[in-house]
Amino acid sequence: MNNHDKQSDVATLINQFSVAPENHDAVITLLQDGVEKVIKHLDGFISVRLLSSLDKATVVNLAQWQSIEHAQAAFQNPQAQEYANKVKTLVNSATPMMFNAISMHEA
Repeated sequence: MNNHDKQSDVATLINQFSVAPENHDAVITLLQDGVEKVIKHLDGFISVRLLSSLDKATVVNLAQWQSIEHAQAAFQNPQAQEYANKVKTLVNSATPMMFNAISMHEA
């Protein structure tokens, strides 16, 4: 099923973190904590999915927002910035990118 119309306004942040395997668990814990305490309470929040590569060298944060404006407001939130700064101390690099949903296909 193609849900193009329902998904077209959703803004998706995909942030790929390169991590040393020994920092993997701390990064995951910090991201989970930030979502539970801050992110999920912000206007326009839809969901977060955290993914981990099997070798624990990469963590991906896939966050969905009702609009680009909601996502941008979240980036400016002081509490969210505090968590982002903590994460930066534990990762080798971060590659954040914003996407518009084009289509979604489900079984």
